[in-house]
Amino acid sequence: MDPFSALAIAAAVVQFADIGAKLVNKAWLAYRTTTPDNEEEKFKDQLAQVTRELSFLINGIEDASTTLPSPEIATPAQAQLLQICSECYDVATEFSHVIDRIRNRLDEKTRSASKARASKGTRQAEQAGSKIGSRGLSAFRPWKGSDPEKDNLSRVTSKMHQRLQYMRHRVFDSVVLCLWEDSKRTKQWELHFSKQLDALTGLIGRVDETTRRIRQEKEQQTLTMDEEDFDTQHMQRTEFVCHDLEHLIQKSRVGIYSDVDTPSDRLSASVLPLAQASQTISLPEIGSLMISFLSTPRTFSDAKAKHLREELTNFLWQKEWKLDAELAASTAVSCQTVALAISEDGGFDTIQTRESAVVNSFDDTCSWILQENPKMQDDKPMWDSFPGWLTDDHSTSRFYWITGKPASGKSTMMKFLLRNPHLRPLLGRWAEPLPLLVVSYYAWQAGSSLQKSFEGLKRTIICQALKLRPELAPIVAPRRWALFQVLKAEPEFPEWLPWEIEESFAAFLSECGKSFRLVLFIDGLDEFAVPASQVVELFKDIERRCGPGLKACVASRPWTEFDDAYNDSPMLEMHRLTRDDMMAFVRGKFQGHKGFIEQRHLYPAATDDLLTDIVDKADGVWLWVSVVVAHLLGLFASGRSTANLKQVLTALPPDLSSLYDTIWATIQADHLSDACWMMQVVRAVDGPVHWFTMWMIEEGQAGPIDVNAFRRDTKYKGIALKSMGRKLSARTKGILELSWSDDKGTGYINFIHRTAWAWVQQPEVWQRVCASSPESFNPFLVLVEAETTLLSDDKAVYMTSTEIWTAVTRTLWYASEASDNPENEDNLVRLLDSFDTVLGRLDNLIPGRMNNVFQSSSSNKHWACAYASSLIGLASQFSILPYIRNKSLSDRTQPHHQSFSNSGGLLEYAIFGYHSYFPSAARQIFCPEVPRSRRLATVQFLLDQGVVPTRMRNLKGKMASNWQEDTEYFTKVADGGERVSKAASEAFAHQHGYLYAECSALTGEGVREAFAMLVEHTYAGTIAYEEDPSRFQMSRDQSLRAFAKVVDAIYPRRTSV
Repeated sequence: MDPFSALAIAAAVVQFADIGAKLVNKAWLAYRTTTPDNEEEKFKDQLAQVTRELSFLINGIEDASTTLPSPEIATPAQAQLLQICSECYDVATEFSHVIDRIRNRLDEKTRSASKARASKGTRQAEQAGSKIGSRGLSAFRPWKGSDPEKDNLSRVTSKMHQRLQYMRHRVFDSVVLCLWEDSKRTKQWELHFSKQLDALTGLIGRVDETTRRIRQEKEQQTLTMDEEDFDTQHMQRTEFVCHDLEHLIQKSRVGIYSDVDTPSDRLSASVLPLAQASQTISLPEIGSLMISFLSTPRTFSDAKAKHLREELTNFLWQKEWKLDAELAASTAVSCQTVALAISEDGGFDTIQTRESAVVNSFDDTCSWILQENPKMQDDKPMWDSFPGWLTDDHSTSRFYWITGKPASGKSTMMKFLLRNPHLRPLLGRWAEPLPLLVVSYYAWQAGSSLQKSFEGLKRTIICQALKLRPELAPIVAPRRWALFQVLKAEPEFPEWLPWEIEESFAAFLSECGKSFRLVLFIDGLDEFAVPASQVVELFKDIERRCGPGLKACVASRPWTEFDDAYNDSPMLEMHRLTRDDMMAFVRGKFQGHKGFIEQRHLYPAATDDLLTDIVDKADGVWLWVSVVVAHLLGLFASGRSTANLKQVLTALPPDLSSLYDTIWATIQADHLSDACWMMQVVRAVDGPVHWFTMWMIEEGQAGPIDVNAFRRDTKYKGIALKSMGRKLSARTKGILELSWSDDKGTGYINFIHRTAWAWVQQPEVWQRVCASSPESFNPFLVLVEAETTLLSDDKAVYMTSTEIWTAVTRTLWYASEASDNPENEDNLVRLLDSFDTVLGRLDNLIPGRMNNVFQSSSSNKHWACAYASSLIGLASQFSILPYIRNKSLSDRTQPHHQSFSNSGGLLEYAIFGYHSYFPSAARQIFCPEVPRSRRLATVQFLLDQGVVPTRMRNLKGKMASNWQEDTEYFTKVADGGERVSKAASEAFAHQHGYLYAECSALTGEGVREAFAMLVEHTYAGTIAYEEDPSRFQMSRDQSLRAFAKVVDAIYPRRTSV
């Protein structure tokens, strides 16, 4: 069925729903009022008019639905339209019955009133009659007292209202479904669907515009109508409009549907019902309802819409799919809107945390790099001119290498350059006449996986490019562009898989030099979690693809691989060039301190020597200077003398690792425990820790906290944020730091530098940290508690589905990382039970936000019957073995080793892990790996408990499809699955009354013992038969002959027993 015919039906149904609801109200108002004798006939005429209007509307539906096929051959969309039309007929019939009941009721009222007047009535009746006669229907008073018939009619009319509104929404869903089915018959059906949906909405808009114009012209020629006459005369006005529209259709296609490839007669059949409906409904709202069907969840249609979205997504994400030029040029949704949505979807939670953590340059430090002529030493420039490299279009090297010792200020220099207002004008001169595109990435070994991987680099470049150049969206992300344009609204994008990232990154690089000129600023080449040689090869590949349209400023330590690759390129060595900057920094910090000022008045020469000694000993390492200055200023504040500080400075080691040891030794005893647990938490998260999470953990040590009592205004949050920064400084002496953004009011806690992160991971250091932490402290358990508390916050109801599932992922991963020992198990089970309760409450408060999949495990089902989204199912996906073990040993509601219809799912969850079941959007933000050994241990435990897959074929098929991803893992799973545990076998035999024996068909071990058991059992059965033959279904001779056949089959030489 073509969608234009479906649209005609929809227009008729919506008109029926809207006018029908108004007629219901009108009839109900009539029923609730008292009608005097002199108004009786007039009111009956009005009811007759309501009946005629209702009949007219039903005729409109019948005329529009003539294009529908019979139910036997109807498609799903056509069947839904047939059902809606049938419901309209049912409502009309029911409405006619209501009008008959109202008419009968009015007759009863009239007879009662006549009887009252015949007996001269009461004074109240006379007064009421005189007033009603003068003021008409507007003064009708409702019946008083209890009236069962009135209550019954009230319920009937209320239900009719609900049914009409339900049909009103569903009918436009049916139009979209018809359009979908019609498009699926074409080759490029996603393009056809998009074009036809645009044509339909465009047609609706033009009909609305035309009918408004024609109506205005007609109203200027006719008298103004009373509001009370509108319902009885709107069809006359509709006839004018339809007549003019029909004439316009025959005269010209321009202005209404010129872009619609549909015969004129079919368009007439679609346009005229729309024009008629426009008298009472908003046509633009019709277009909005159709578009929102695929993007806005609604209880009655979301399942179908979700299926359509998934079907479209699967089609667009076929690797052989290509974007059509016409769809690429679509403007159904603005380019800026689509590009921004794709960019935000491709980002990740910690994408900006490293840049925020990098220290800003102090005053005018770093500005020397932008000097046209570098300083000279021994008649040679101390570094290669950076402005010259920026503007040079003929340089043989496209790379500028910033290198230096660890913590020598390379990242600070990169941040200074990116934020300097002179950078882009200089680069613009090189890029002309093409647009300039500047993107950056800060690799960070101490950060999350995406902060130190090629995937994170490529996603960051893609996201920044789309924000800066939205017109690249159909080129760089064609599948996501097409999905957005077809659905006309922001969809739930699928997960960024490696092959799509590579596809998008390659498409982006292919435009370099054609659509734009690209400048990359990449900090921390030595921070990637891959060998340096692979990093070099990646950027060589980028250079080959981009050609002369590329410049790249890269920073790293002077490793051999980077030195070989970039030593011939323009470069500078930070630790050789920052002495003046360091002196300016040190003087600036000390000269603003009162303790130092006092000492300088007393010992000016000694204090100047102290500052010089600090810079000399730093040897170009900025981090060393920063840490030592903070340490010495603290000593000045305590009243130490300059001479004493010089002794302290002399004792400080020059290398960072030893410096951390020295600083650690200065932490006060009452702060040491706090410093240790804070470091454990940061390392447990394996990346930056949100400051509020750390605040929750600290506050929770004093007892349970009410997160809802925390004030959320900006001023209070700012105070708490600064307080957390002060605590970190005092307790860890700067080894942990808080980086925050005042405009966003958020912050993250991490190690001050990669060198500090590497220092704390040294075995002897980590042992000291753990030994000094509070007794029985486990960082993963406190993180589980903090995340649970945050989800119990009243504001959690405003979280998106992705935010909730990301929090669920974090919490369950922390739980899976907690050590499996008796000390932790009770706390872990208690915390996860609380987490279970919080999730159940959250799902009840915001149904659908968690995709309607969470099911509390507090039901009375056996633990092995868990679904994927109950907590025991989620625990299996994350291999939280202590929790699974506790529930299996404590739940005795059913026989422990019984197999259940759903128990195979629990085993499957453990085998494939949460990556196969969690929403893709959540996995993009936080997606750590559960260790293979832990997953195998969970699988083996479930097998030992008798949890076996009831659908082995499906399980093996899924394992086969994933085999190549991790051959070693799935081989071990298959080996474990073939070995059924002794406990499970014994339980199965006992349950079914079988004998149990262990034997090997390969070695023959246990075979004779098994048959000896069988002989003994048979002999005992023979004796029992002689004692009571009624206990057996077979006779003694039959049993012996059957057993002899078994023995002969196994031992052919033995012919008797």
